[in-house]
Amino acid sequence: ACVHKIVNCKIESKRFAAFEDSAMAGFSLLVLLSLSACAAAGNLSWAIISPSGLAAPPQSRWYAGAAFRASPPALFVFGGKAVNKAPLGDTHAFDIAGTTGTWRVVIPAMSPPARFGFVSGVMTINGVEQWVISHGQGIDGALLDDTWAFNLGTEQWEDITGQIIGDVPRRRYGAAGGSLPGAERLWLSMGRGANTRLLSDTWVLERALNFTDGTLSWREMSPGAGLNQYDPFSPHARAEHAGTPLSNNSFAIFGGCADGGQVGGPCPLQDSWLLKEDGKWKRLPVCSSPRTGSSMVGIQGFLGRGLLWGGNDNTGPPSAVFPQRIVGPDYSGNELYILDAVDDRNISWTRVFASPSLSPRREGAATAYDRANGVVYMFGGRRIASNVTVDLLADVWRLSGDGAGEGDQGCLGITFTFVHLHGVLMYAAWGLFLPLGACLGRYYRWTWPLWFVLHIISQSAGVLLTVAGFVIIFLVANYEEPNFPHAIIGIVLTAVMLQQFLNGIFHPCVERENGQDDDGDKSGWRKCWEVYHAIGGFIAVAIGIAQVTLGVFLVDPPLPVWAVWCGLGGLWLLIFAVHEAVYLCCKCRHTSHYHYDN
Repeated sequence: ACVHKIVNCKIESKRFAAFEDSAMAGFSLLVLLSLSACAAAGNLSWAIISPSGLAAPPQSRWYAGAAFRASPPALFVFGGKAVNKAPLGDTHAFDIAGTTGTWRVVIPAMSPPARFGFVSGVMTINGVEQWVISHGQGIDGALLDDTWAFNLGTEQWEDITGQIIGDVPRRRYGAAGGSLPGAERLWLSMGRGANTRLLSDTWVLERALNFTDGTLSWREMSPGAGLNQYDPFSPHARAEHAGTPLSNNSFAIFGGCADGGQVGGPCPLQDSWLLKEDGKWKRLPVCSSPRTGSSMVGIQGFLGRGLLWGGNDNTGPPSAVFPQRIVGPDYSGNELYILDAVDDRNISWTRVFASPSLSPRREGAATAYDRANGVVYMFGGRRIASNVTVDLLADVWRLSGDGAGEGDQGCLGITFTFVHLHGVLMYAAWGLFLPLGACLGRYYRWTWPLWFVLHIISQSAGVLLTVAGFVIIFLVANYEEPNFPHAIIGIVLTAVMLQQFLNGIFHPCVERENGQDDDGDKSGWRKCWEVYHAIGGFIAVAIGIAQVTLGVFLVDPPLPVWAVWCGLGGLWLLIFAVHEAVYLCCKCRHTSHYHYDN
C-alpha cells in the first residue's frame, strides 16, 4: 500500500514541474522516509526465542495445536504426536517477555483426551476469547469428534460438545482448519476418517442460528467430491495439508497427501485451492514444490492474504518403499509464500525470503498468530532430515513482518516424481505402442511379414512399459489399499494385457500360401483364437486409454499434458474410424477372404 501511494505521488508530482527545488527536495525526503517505514514494517524475519532443551520446554512433538494470548502475552500448546507416535494430552504455556520467555505446565481441572492432528483456533464465544479444538486421533488410533474450549483468561478447559446442536462432521485426523482471531467461526477441512479413508468435505463451527446463549452448530460449507478423485473442479480428498481462513467467508488449502484411503493421487500434492462462501472451490496458481505438513496462517491485517512455509517435499504414503521425488528443487529454510486473494479475479502466489532463515526445516509445526503486532509464533514439528535419530523439535520461533517489502523470488521449478514416471510409461504404452500394434494387426495384414514384425515389436514395447509402470506405482503408492477405481482397473487391465500377450505368443499355427492367410487353411481352433485375440486386444486398448485418462485426472497435471493426451486420444479415434470404414468396405468386396489385398 505504501509503495502504491508513493508511485501515485510521483505521478502526480509530474504535474507540478514548476515547483521550486526546495519543495522537490522535501518531497524526495518524504518518499525515502516512507519507503524506509514500509521496508521496516514489511520485511519478514525469523527469530528463535526458545531453543530446544532450554527453559524446560514441553516434550518434543509434531501435529500439536497452539494459541496466542495477547495480555499477558503467552503461547499455549496442547497435544501432538510424541517420538513414539503416541498422542499427547498435556497443556503448556510459554510466557513471552520481549524476545524470550519461560515455559510452565498448565494444570487445569479437566483436560481433553490426548490427541494429534486436530483443528484449533481462537473463537469469541459469548464475548470471551477461547481456544477451541476439535476432532483428531487419540489413544490406540481412536478417532475423535468432540470439541473443547480453553479459556485464555482462566486457563481452564471445558468440554463444549454438548453445546453443539445438529450434525457433526465425521471423525477424522490430519484435517486443515483454524480461525481468524476475533472471529466466531472455526474451520475444518478434509482429513483421514475411519479405515484411513480420505475425506473431502469442509465444515465450519459457528454460533447456532437464532441462539444467543453460546449454542454452536456445525455447518457444511462444501461436501467436496467424496471418493471421486476425477472431478477437475474440486480438490482431491487429502490429509496432512495446510489450510487457513483468509477471511470469515473463505478458506485456502495447499498440498497434503491424496494417496490411500480408498482414493488415489499424488503424495505430496502441489495444488492449492480457495473455498468461498457459496461452497465452490477455485483452483489457484502453482508456485511451491509439493509438500505435506506445511504451515499456513492468514494475515489479519490484510484480509484475503496468507503466509505458507515449511513442510516435507520428499515424502509418500506410509506404505511407500521409497520417496516419490526423482528430481526437483529443495526449498530453503528462509523461503515463504504469500498468497494474495484480495481480488478474486487476480489471485497470485509470491515467493519471498526471510532473513535470517528458519533452521531446521520442519513439517507438522503448531502455529499461532498475534494479530495486534502482526507476529506469527511457531512451535515444534518434525525435522526434515534423514541423518538424525531424534527428529522431533520443541523450539519456539517468531516470524515478524508481512512480506510487503519483499521482492518476488520467482516460483520453484518443476518437480518430477515416480508417480509422474508411472504416468509417462503408461502414457507411452497405451497412447502409442499398444494401439499401434492393434491397428497393424487388424488393418495391415496384407503387408505380411512386415505387419507381423512391427506388431510384435510394438506390443512387446507396450507390455514392457506397462509392467515397469505397474511395478513403480506399487513401490511408491499405497499398495496395501488398491481399492479405488484406477487401482482396481489397473490390476485387471494388466492381467488382461499379459494373458493377451501370452496367447499371442502361443497361438495356433496356420498354413500360408503366397504370404496370405486363407480361411480355407484355418482350423476351427485358429478361427476361434483370431476372434478372441482380436476382440480381447481392442477391448484392452479401449479400457487402457480410458484408464490412462483416469490417471491424468488423478495426477492433476498442467494444461499442456491434458491437451496432448486429449489430442492423442482424438487422433487414435479418427485413425481407427477411417481404417474400420475402409476395412469393412474391402471385406464386402472380397467376401472369400478374411483380409484385403493390395
